Amino acid sequence: NCYSINNEINFRALNLLLDSFKYDIVFLVETWLIKTPSFPDKRYNYILINSNNHNNGVAIIIKKDFRWIIPFKEYNNSKILTIKIITNNIHFFATSLYLNPNYHKWLSTYNKFKSLIQLIKDKYKQFSMIIFTDANCDLKNPDSRYEKKLYKLLIKEKFNINFNNDKFTRKRSERYIDYFITYDIQIENIKHTKVPIGHSDHLAIKTNINQI
Repeated sequence: NCYSINNEINFRALNLLLDSFKYDIVFLVETWLIKTPSFPDKRYNYILINSNNHNNGVAIIIKKDFRWIIPFKEYNNSKILTIKIITNNIHFFATSLYLNPNYHKWLSTYNKFKSLIQLIKDKYKQFSMIIFTDANCDLKNPDSRYEKKLYKLLIKEKFNINFNNDKFTRKRSERYIDYFITYDIQIENIKHTKVPIGHSDHLAIKTNINQI
């Protein structure tokens, strides 16, 4: 959760991150963009759904080495974005997902996400999927109604919620609410970065995938 790249400090921090490390794919939520800026690093494609009110906004930044399409446009909005990465042997989906802390807004995006999962499962007998989400709920110790709802959905559909040993991902409230969720994929060395992007109060999640 970059907590806005609509300001110079966070935008510069994101570009420094891309320039400093060899990432293949980067997920962002809460970009807060109304207009798409000019990104300096031309090694990447920038897939964004901007907001219209200085809130929300999601993005997937992916190396130009990869071919991709947007398969389900009707399921995309400023809180959820899904692309399909073109590979030789598997149907590979990537989703950036933001679930608003307001329960009614959270539920609306949750229902769209649930329908998306059902559509993919109905259409493809075999597929792989990676999801980054700021879920605004604790899936380590699901207690509230929305925590239980999301947790039960992921477990029922056989998704892996990949935790590491850190106590929290959001520094200000010391909550564990950001997750890297996978389906039929093996990942390695999931960890949180030492510093967030610019003024964001969320730590970033970093991991290795060997199947793309």
